[in-house]
Amino acid sequence: MLRLWSPPPPPSVVPLPRRRGRSLGRRFFSSPAGGGLFQKERPMTEAVTLAEARLFLRVGDGAEDGVIQILIDAARARVEAETGRALDGASPAPLRLAVMMLTMRAYERGEADETVAPVEGWIAPYRTVRL
Repeated sequence: MLRLWSPPPPPSVVPLPRRRGRSLGRRFFSSPAGGGLFQKERPMTEAVTLAEARLFLRVGDGAEDGVIQILIDAARARVEAETGRALDGASPAPLRLAVMMLTMRAYERGEADETVAPVEGWIAPYRTVRL
């Protein structure tokens, strides 16, 4: 029997181009239909959203949302630099908590010095070894 139509892949996978001779450094999965390689799709979300930070900081009004977002971005960049990992919504809870704690310290205390000493215990297991 000649089959002219095949069902599309499930929504959780995206087709990847085939490349020879080099690794893409991603996790590949074979298609359920048996045709080619697919990469699992992961939603690209923020590690800590503005709404989460406002709840964590117990800020009721939106008057300081701009400042809080800048502090979140700075704390996220600091944790990413320390661990060598890109953070998103699916990042481990200790890394997300480290971002929130650094945001809180900068917001409440106005500390310009972004040391990671207070959150070192949460960051250390995820740190990439640099030689």
